[in-house]
Amino acid sequence: MKKIVSLIIALVMVTAVFAGAVIIRANRPGDTNGDGEVDNKDVVTLFRFVSGGASGAVEENCDYNGDGEIDNKDVVMLFRDISAGVEFGTEEETGTEPETETETEPETETETEPETEEETTEDLGEFIVEPDSEAVLNVSHVIGDHMVIQRDMKISVWGTSNKDGALVRGQFMGEEALGKVKDGKWIITFPAKEATRDPQTLTVEDSCGNSVTFSDILIGDVWIVGGQSNAVRTISLTGSSGLTIDTSLPVRVFQQDETDVWNNKETASKPCEDVLNQKRAWRTSKRSTALNSTALGWYVITRLAEVTNVPQGVVCTAAGAASIAELMPKELADSFGYKKGIYVNPGDMYNGLTHPFLNMKFKGMIFF
Repeated sequence: MKKIVSLIIALVMVTAVFAGAVIIRANRPGDTNGDGEVDNKDVVTLFRFVSGGASGAVEENCDYNGDGEIDNKDVVMLFRDISAGVEFGTEEETGTEPETETETEPETETETEPETEEETTEDLGEFIVEPDSEAVLNVSHVIGDHMVIQRDMKISVWGTSNKDGALVRGQFMGEEALGKVKDGKWIITFPAKEATRDPQTLTVEDSCGNSVTFSDILIGDVWIVGGQSNAVRTISLTGSSGLTIDTSLPVRVFQQDETDVWNNKETASKPCEDVLNQKRAWRTSKRSTALNSTALGWYVITRLAEVTNVPQGVVCTAAGAASIAELMPKELADSFGYKKGIYVNPGDMYNGLTHPFLNMKFKGMIFF
């Protein structure tokens, strides 16, 4: 039972980091271990308490969702809030009474707006191209031809550059986004778009004269497939290679597997900013794509495409024979007391297969 619940927690963790952080204030009893802080240690304490283990939990702080019961719903909600960057406070810390806190919530919300506005409307100056032969512009390999972008959510495009201070401009569906290289990294953001099966083009250029264009991009729903060999296994390995494949459906696949990490263990020892195997790419709806894609993911997205008529994409982050310790972030694995994985260290599969996609928005996860 504990292993099953830990899988659920890991799943919630992964989906939470893709959901996007929203900073809010919460006066909730999340300090389940009584150390004065609300963090992942409290999630572990609450999980152990719910599972019946001796956790030393502060019981009055464990009914996190306030429904009168202490159960896995409290574990999930607490972890989601911590992952989303919720700011936890108490009346004592803020120096206000509960009524005052309620009255001043709109003011607190207003106070955060200028910060958000400043981030999105920072005056980066005029985009003027000054050719620099030494400048290198890299776009994350998560972005590519034939990809599917999640509909109805802000769209991020990111990468690296060796020219701090250079401007990066993106053009997509008639709109322009601008960013600046800082500490070798850059990111630009476009407004959310509605679903479309019409192929779109994305152009990214820097003020040093570099430019790259991606084509045949669709807007729809994007899913993550996580788990072990039963999730990563391709159609060609399931004995179903003779099935009929409808290549007219608007589906795309970004396939990865455990060998990407096994072959790059040193790099995967830390969270990776880009995909490990850069031969990986978005693949269109062809027979060869289907046969070499996660069977689980392929069946799900083709069925959804048939029913909804909305483009569907899937990113495989599953790894055959991986332990849960390898699939979750090292910080979380450490909090559970995991000391080693099966083939790689705790967190390494997450570092190499999931972390590169943190800036990308997803509809949800299929976990097996």
